[in-house]
Amino acid sequence: MDDRGLDVSSVVWASEAVYLSIDPSRTTEPITVERLAERPLILPEARWGNADPTRRQLLERAQNAGVSLSPVVEVESPALALTLAARGVGDTVISLPLARSLGHLENLRWVSLDPPLPETFAFITRRDAHLSPATRVLMELATKHLGRLEVPPPR
Repeated sequence: MDDRGLDVSSVVWASEAVYLSIDPSRTTEPITVERLAERPLILPEARWGNADPTRRQLLERAQNAGVSLSPVVEVESPALALTLAARGVGDTVISLPLARSLGHLENLRWVSLDPPLPETFAFITRRDAHLSPATRVLMELATKHLGRLEVPPPR
């Protein structure tokens, strides 16, 4: 990330984006981007598209591997992507703690990507900017909320 003129906080939260499917045969081993390109994908963050950090990492991996990721469905929210995946519409790639928090791990199986796809969250502010009290409270609340997202054990 080009951080000129920006202050980037230390990492507030770190996790892994994983591949989730209702079909257990698709989650027997970590999945490469080449195999991911062959699967029916439901990708969240349609509004942000390639600007979404997770999607950007996936697309970069696909480009480096000489494949393309063409989702069968794009949705706005991770919750909707998980709901559709749980109904068998396709498979998705989402942060593991978020999937757990949204209550979908009882219906979906998951595996890591190969190599794993890390996700990190930090606060970015303009250098030398004065942060309002409301902004500081928002940052504190977000940090507390993210700290409650636990990573479940592998299945």
